[in-house]
Amino acid sequence: MKILILGGTQFVSKRLAKSLIEKGHSVSIFTRGRLPVDYDGLSNHFIGDRRCEKDIFLISKVDFDIIFDISAYTVEDIKYVVPHINRTNLKKYIFCSTGAVYADTTDLASERSICSYNENWGSYGVNKHEIELYLEKEYHASGFPVCIVRPTYIYGPQNNLYREMYFMDRISSNQIVPIPNSKNTVQFIYIDDLIEIFEALMLGNCTGEIFNVTNSEAVTWEHLVLTIADCINIPAKIKKIDSQSALPVRSYFPYRDCTYRLSIEKMKSFLLPVPSTNLTCGIKKTYDWYLKTGLPIYKNTKMTKIDDVLAL
Repeated sequence: MKILILGGTQFVSKRLAKSLIEKGHSVSIFTRGRLPVDYDGLSNHFIGDRRCEKDIFLISKVDFDIIFDISAYTVEDIKYVVPHINRTNLKKYIFCSTGAVYADTTDLASERSICSYNENWGSYGVNKHEIELYLEKEYHASGFPVCIVRPTYIYGPQNNLYREMYFMDRISSNQIVPIPNSKNTVQFIYIDDLIEIFEALMLGNCTGEIFNVTNSEAVTWEHLVLTIADCINIPAKIKKIDSQSALPVRSYFPYRDCTYRLSIEKMKSFLLPVPSTNLTCGIKKTYDWYLKTGLPIYKNTKMTKIDDVLAL
């Protein structure tokens, strides 16, 4: 198939591009050109700003079978893309949204759950949902072949967000890991499981549908840290930080401290591949990459109070 990926140089979009190329598809990407492409096999690399109508003309005359939109975060990111892309043979426009669109809840959120502002996610979830609404409106108005995916936390090799690697760094250097003292539970999805679902959506009867995607395993923060410690075979030193602390959780911890669980019953009913990589297996694969690449250096600019919270 002839495929366009909006994105292509970071974590999810890069892994998707490489997988599709390996399977023999003709893959092009559209990026701002700020990051290098460190893999081979692309048919085209279109460079431009998706918020610039003139730049979108670069892809408007090209006939694609499938478009994956991995890089849209606000409606501004699609207002020129959707009207101008060539729909002659377009079978699917697969948009990567997020489970952060749902209202705050401790229950499993299904695709029918309320979507609204969630203070845990702020504008991120609201902006993604606004894109969904725009795409759904286009689907009902013109039959635009959109399919929307809402994943939970994505992890795995080459994750550019300093999350699982943060814990690996601290545990392997025998440092204390501060975590919120809460009973919140969260779900994760391993990158290759997500890519498998994306590829299945290209062929499935899913136009106009929205799918939650995640591994059904739900874990606490303590379980997450202990799992990583077990995988790297180094004991974890954990300090639980009570909510009375004046320091915001995101100033010392790489995740938002809220329950984040999605129902995947709809995904199952459409016979999409059920994520099968459990946390232990996924972390082991991620740690293998972490070691082979020479302990990659990442940072999180929000996490500036780790030492302060440990001093409490």
